Amino acid sequence: MVVGNYYKCVNCDHQYRIRYNIGGNFPQSSSFYCKTCGISITYGYDGNRKLVLDNIEEVEESNTAQVINLHPELSIDESKESDPTYFPSIEFMIKQKGLEELKAFRHAQVSNVEFISKWDECKEDFRLLTEERWPLLEKKFGTDRTKIKRILLDKVISAAEVFLEGKWKSLIDGFRKELALAKAHPNYPQLKTFLEGYRDEFMFHKLYEIMNQYRSVESELLSTLLEQKRGNKPSGLSSSAKWEKIERIYGDFYEVYGDLAVIPTVINNLLSRNNYDQFATPGFTLKAYLETDKAKRCINFAGNANLAILGQFYDASLRNGTHHKTAKINKAKQKIVLKTGKGGKSEKVWSFVEYIEFCNEIFARCLTLLIIYDEVVV
Repeated sequence: MVVGNYYKCVNCDHQYRIRYNIGGNFPQSSSFYCKTCGISITYGYDGNRKLVLDNIEEVEESNTAQVINLHPELSIDESKESDPTYFPSIEFMIKQKGLEELKAFRHAQVSNVEFISKWDECKEDFRLLTEERWPLLEKKFGTDRTKIKRILLDKVISAAEVFLEGKWKSLIDGFRKELALAKAHPNYPQLKTFLEGYRDEFMFHKLYEIMNQYRSVESELLSTLLEQKRGNKPSGLSSSAKWEKIERIYGDFYEVYGDLAVIPTVINNLLSRNNYDQFATPGFTLKAYLETDKAKRCINFAGNANLAILGQFYDASLRNGTHHKTAKINKAKQKIVLKTGKGGKSEKVWSFVEYIEFCNEIFARCLTLLIIYDEVVV
């Protein structure tokens, strides 16, 4: 259902006719930058379905107001952003693709709602666990601390698996095939002992860190998420273009992934060379691997068909350009210009939608590695 009205920017008085398609979950919102002054404008609804406005106020109907089409769960066709006859609705966009496509999108909506619900239900207890607030946890779960850890990890892993429903399930399925082969290897116990040394860092601190961080920007990453869950490549304009909230997100997830990449690396070493610590390069050790630049962390398992896919969407130039604020950002056109190549002589242009796509993909890969890690050390 498309709703909306006439509004003006509180900063410059530029007038808009907002056409907003209500999404499947509340709270929800979309945002864009004022076409005149560049201030961030938000339109949406809170958890009680009450209208939420930021930097705009309602005005009388105007024939000169600029149309803005918004959808919290879909990207918008760039050529239709201000088209008053365009309906940015799921049914309208998927009508020509058939009922099965619509059902798949609805399933993706439901899985996203379930992911949020599952994480919100346990995130406070999981925070207490990462901070070792044992008196509070024992009051709720009993005095067996090992059991408390397992109960809460199971809850968080369950939420992570819901996030990975759809196309990302293939990430776990492929990795599990390699893990099954590794577990059958006579030298697997040494690999397991090595990875167990990361248990607290990976399964508590890093898992909490990325889950909590993703939830904090979930609205900004939602515009491409449901398309990605269905295996489609998103395009167009984001209806949640708050660059200030997400500019460091990819880099943060990239850093976590770079640490977690040791998991497929040692599994691939074991399967390829019978020793989790042995690399293809003579004399190159695991210690050296852990001290190398994170940009090269996926090279080791690039030749393994079931693991190579995990290294996709791991882009050092995107991480460096956005994390260190060396990229040029055009908010009006939703473009990111990165310097690439030696000395930054070349440029690569990314759209906000492409950036958001990479954020979701690298997050999905972090969750995959953590789920498999839990199956290694359990």
